[in-house]
Amino acid sequence: MSGPNEQKVRTSGAVGIDLGTTYSCVAGYVNGELEVFPNPDGARITPSVVAFDDDDRRLIGTAAQYKLNLQASRVIYDCKRLIGRGFDDPKIAKAIKNWPFTVVRYDKEKKMEIDTVLDKSVVDNIRIKMKIGDQIRYYDPIEISSYILTYMKEAAKAKLGHEITTGVITVPAHFNNNQRDKTKVAAEIAGFTKLRLLNEPTAAAMAYGYGRSKGDKVS
Repeated sequence: MSGPNEQKVRTSGAVGIDLGTTYSCVAGYVNGELEVFPNPDGARITPSVVAFDDDDRRLIGTAAQYKLNLQASRVIYDCKRLIGRGFDDPKIAKAIKNWPFTVVRYDKEKKMEIDTVLDKSVVDNIRIKMKIGDQIRYYDPIEISSYILTYMKEAAKAKLGHEITTGVITVPAHFNNNQRDKTKVAAEIAGFTKLRLLNEPTAAAMAYGYGRSKGDKVS
């Protein structure tokens, strides 16, 4: 029988989160084996979707995804494409046409949406505008990302039985410094105090190497 000290070594104090554009997941070590942890629905992957109902309750994952057929304007996804970018970025202007939710140009100092076209180099001026009851809300992409990260962190906590404050989060290799910084801010809001960002191709290579070393038997 292993003692408590050995158990601590063999079970994660940190977790890895794949914060994907479409789906996210969280993994860590349990009894010396790498395991992808289930979310509250029992699934090992979670739609990277956040929604709000009429009572202003926040829904995440599958529950949020279901609302696409009911109240699509209350459903936010593709947040990874928004974080750390500017409203007048040509890629954002093109993507807006495909989203059911409302994305606006926002002045952080005046705390209001604006119509003035800015240089495409201006960043962090995107907000998701949403009407809930009589209230108009403006959500920062950082905030939405933090909700997904919190959900992933809580899934890990439920499996490991302790609070999670240390993590590794994957980001696209093409993310610039500002996009990486804003992802870190989202993680800090979610409660991570020790954090490392890992490029997705590197993470994929490491997962492949781990799978081969374990005979492709990753839980």
